[in-house]
Amino acid sequence: MQLNEFLISQFADMEGKKGGQFYTPRDVVRLMVRLLKPQPNRRVYDPCAGSGGMLIMSKQYVEEHGGNTKSLYLYGQDNNGNAWAICKMNMILHGVTNAKIEQGDTLLHPAHKEADGRLMRFDYVISNPPFSQDYKREEMEFAGRFRHFCPQTGKKADLMFAQHMLAVLRHEGMVATVMPHGVLFRGGVEKLIRQEFVTSDVLEAVIGLPANLFYGTGIPASILMMRSEGCKPRERKGKVLFINADAEYGERRPKRYLRPEDIEKIVTTFEEFMPVPGYAAIVTNEELATNDYNLNIRRYADNAPVPEPQDVRAHLYGGIPKAEVAAKADLLAAHGLPINAVFVDRDEHYYDFVAELSERGDVKRLLAVNPAMLAQEQHLRDAFARWWQSHQHHLRSLPVSQALMRLRGDFLTTFNEALAPVGLLDRYKIAGVIANWWNKSQYDLRTIASQGFPGLIDSWISTIQSTLKDNKGLSNGDRLDFVQTHKLIVRLLPEYVRQIAETRATIAELEQEKEAFERGELFDPNDLESFGVLADEEPEDDDTNKEEERKRNIARELETQLNQLKLSIQKEERRIRELQRKLKGSRTARVGAKSLTLFVGIRTPESELANLEAEITPQREEIAALEKALQPYRAIKAQLSAARKQLQDLLNGLLRFLVEKRQQLSSEECTNHVLAITWGDIAVQLEGYITSHRQQVIAAIENWWDKYRVTLLDIEAKRDAAARQLENYLAELGYQVNE
Repeated sequence: MQLNEFLISQFADMEGKKGGQFYTPRDVVRLMVRLLKPQPNRRVYDPCAGSGGMLIMSKQYVEEHGGNTKSLYLYGQDNNGNAWAICKMNMILHGVTNAKIEQGDTLLHPAHKEADGRLMRFDYVISNPPFSQDYKREEMEFAGRFRHFCPQTGKKADLMFAQHMLAVLRHEGMVATVMPHGVLFRGGVEKLIRQEFVTSDVLEAVIGLPANLFYGTGIPASILMMRSEGCKPRERKGKVLFINADAEYGERRPKRYLRPEDIEKIVTTFEEFMPVPGYAAIVTNEELATNDYNLNIRRYADNAPVPEPQDVRAHLYGGIPKAEVAAKADLLAAHGLPINAVFVDRDEHYYDFVAELSERGDVKRLLAVNPAMLAQEQHLRDAFARWWQSHQHHLRSLPVSQALMRLRGDFLTTFNEALAPVGLLDRYKIAGVIANWWNKSQYDLRTIASQGFPGLIDSWISTIQSTLKDNKGLSNGDRLDFVQTHKLIVRLLPEYVRQIAETRATIAELEQEKEAFERGELFDPNDLESFGVLADEEPEDDDTNKEEERKRNIARELETQLNQLKLSIQKEERRIRELQRKLKGSRTARVGAKSLTLFVGIRTPESELANLEAEITPQREEIAALEKALQPYRAIKAQLSAARKQLQDLLNGLLRFLVEKRQQLSSEECTNHVLAITWGDIAVQLEGYITSHRQQVIAAIENWWDKYRVTLLDIEAKRDAAARQLENYLAELGYQVNE
């Protein structure tokens, strides 16, 4: 199913703006489903279903939590015929056979009705309606769904969809819908609808998302969380939670995406319903009324970065303000960096950089070997190792317990408890480590739960076999990259992988030598000139010259010259061989030859042979020189051919060795291998977060360097020195310099 989701996302990417009509990024869908937490024996509805991703992930959420998906009822509708067809196909590919997906305009003709003709109601409504659409009121069915009607033109149908969702919501139901930011603050009818949401106390949270997340638009969007009227939890009544998450995301061209830690932070903040400085705020309905029902997120949860401080005195005279360093104290302390490792006191209010920092590049080098920072990183790794020893048994017992979500919950909770006290990473990044691993491994974990650890090993081998036997999809280089990075191959056949890596390195080295030879870099220029392969004059245009050099193959030129020389004396060589065969006879012939040579003018085989050999001696000598010059090149080509054959043999034999190794493994050994691989996967995620935090520390120090290392006085001194130097030059040239 991962492949199908990948293909749909790629198709949406190619479709550009049109792709947004049927595909919502998976990370956004995951966030919305986790906010809703759908349960079995409930109805889930998407009035703008697109490719069906939200419905499918709702089903997967119930499945992961051990619920009976057969009692989860999925409903969807979409006005786009192509999207409807993709959705139907997607349901089948994900094994969803009972979903009711209809085609049609949801605002005009909602298709899901009860037997008595009334609109069907749902427990969860989750959707990403098309942004900024017009709609038609004529022939609209069930107009009572809408308390307010937005203008039919002007592309303001967004809150019409939101009203429809609330209208079809069951008692104690929940809505999660994507909306453009404009609906949060525009006036007119949209303001009246917002007022209705607030005064009826159905609006629970407004979540701001980063820009450039969605296909079809680069504008930032929001998620409205709503409940049926009167059904908010008691402690949330009369309040709205504003979460401003627009500054927290990852980059993956051409779009941004929500990282696992970003999702964890949003979900945790919503579940706890607590304010977070610079991120989330709780606002009463009364305050919203005072602000004329303006729901602009930044108005309540402003995450705008603090303006970069600029200390005038430091710019003039140097030094790093202690106040700025104090503002970053938590960042530096989290990584264990002591102040005196980077700064020395200048006076009461300023630091200087330590003497070891003489240029900007020294910052990274100094921190890379700082004992305190390395110790703090090791403390985190040690805490991880202790946690793994204490909790790996939950994963080991998964084939028996089959409790996937209990495993996830235990890992998230206990991992944070084990690593948070170190202080290097915050709770959301710690959660991101496990969430990242979980998202990448959930299909493997499902296999473990259903087939055990040997079953997962076998499924990996099956994937390896199909990948390596795919003669059309992958090049040899791609297959080799796959082999060298696949965690099972690396684990079971480390020596084999080492041989492949060494052979590839040998091939790369030989190819470089071969190319260097062909470019003439391994020749003495005088030798090349003696062969006459260099032009007497170089082209005047430098760019043309460089292009010619790139195209030129000296080895081929020498081979061509060699062949031409051999061809030029081919007739003479053939005659020489004939004469040599004649003269290979008796001693008499050789003795008689001496007397015959006394007769001047008489042509003998011996004299003809001598004349021919003398005639072609220069060519033979040049051939010998060329053969000698080309001998290293031919040796390189022979070695390269042998190395390539060796590499191909290694690739061809891999599956046999892998299957043989699998057959030797017991069930317990399979378990241990998978656990070791899992430990490595989580460790890789953890190292990524450690590196990211280290880069933040380095960036902070480099920023101070960039701001304050060079003072105004330094600049003026350099300017004055340059001016004096210029005056001296002018005086030497005899120019009068005015004072």
